[in-house]
Amino acid sequence: MENTSQPLILHHLVKMELEDCSCCKQVPPLGHLPCLKIVKMQGMVNVESIEADFYDFTNVHDQCSTNSSASQVFPQLRELTLREMTSLEKWSKPANLSNHSSSVCPLLQKFQVDQCPKLKCLPNVMTTSHRLRRLEVAMCDSLDSLLEGVGGLASLEDLDIRRLPSLSQLSIGCFDSLETLTIGDLSGAPEFDCNGQPAIGFRTS
Repeated sequence: MENTSQPLILHHLVKMELEDCSCCKQVPPLGHLPCLKIVKMQGMVNVESIEADFYDFTNVHDQCSTNSSASQVFPQLRELTLREMTSLEKWSKPANLSNHSSSVCPLLQKFQVDQCPKLKCLPNVMTTSHRLRRLEVAMCDSLDSLLEGVGGLASLEDLDIRRLPSLSQLSIGCFDSLETLTIGDLSGAPEFDCNGQPAIGFRTS
């Protein structure tokens, strides 16, 4: 699957799992799939970057919704999970697309990134969905910031951040709906920027 320049023609696909695809050096373009609700990628140890063509913006169309919009990618996606992507260093934003959260994954509810030790940052378009309910980021040794520039995650109910030794700052915005907060092993002693309010510092011994 080295050549992923052509989009997958699977317009009725609802769930995709890619597991232990060690020969793959790229992830396929999936953003154009109009019915895709769940994406899980695990053990793709030779993928070094997720480029803008992952969103496949030029081919976006929504055949599953009466409210079709050519400006949205992953229009039906509810869950996105990345695990054991041990070579992943870079995750690009979509090209030629506005920064509005409604443009990318407008229905995303669950976002998990686990065991990606070389990944330095997350694209904020993936963490600003107004419908996001669960966010888990763990064992990403090189990640130094999280949710930068986020104005608020009003629907977030469960936030789990663990084993992020390089994390120095976390912009958490507004958590009106938060029910569960799990924080563990943040040896970088981050400061929590609360939308212009005094930062909350967590010190470690």
